[in-house]
Amino acid sequence: MKSFKIFKKKDIEDFQSEKETKKEKSNVIKDLLNSNKITTDKVLKQIPFLLLLFLLAIVYINNRNNYERKIREIAKLKKERNELRAEYIFTSSELMRLSKQSELKKLIDTLKLDLHENTVPPIKLTVKKSDN
Repeated sequence: MKSFKIFKKKDIEDFQSEKETKKEKSNVIKDLLNSNKITTDKVLKQIPFLLLLFLLAIVYINNRNNYERKIREIAKLKKERNELRAEYIFTSSELMRLSKQSELKKLIDTLKLDLHENTVPPIKLTVKKSDN
């Protein structure tokens, strides 16, 4: 003989409530897919948040561009500094070379200037103070 299970009223209510929650869940998913839940009111409520995100994106992009511009400027200034330092070293060594007595003599001879090297050592002049 077949036995039948006797359901209590509480069991039946639980079963029906489970069916309803499953239907609600499936309805939520269907509504989201059909875009029935997205209304203009909900979109309008999100506008300040979207504007904040847009503003942050603009600030981020601007900050990145400024950073890259500064990096390029720093690299350019380093290159210029190295070039100027090399020019300084070259110029100072050239000045040292041209300042030598032998180089000055060669230069005077090539330009045929009427200058002669002093053979007499310099004399120290002393001035006596007078009481006036």
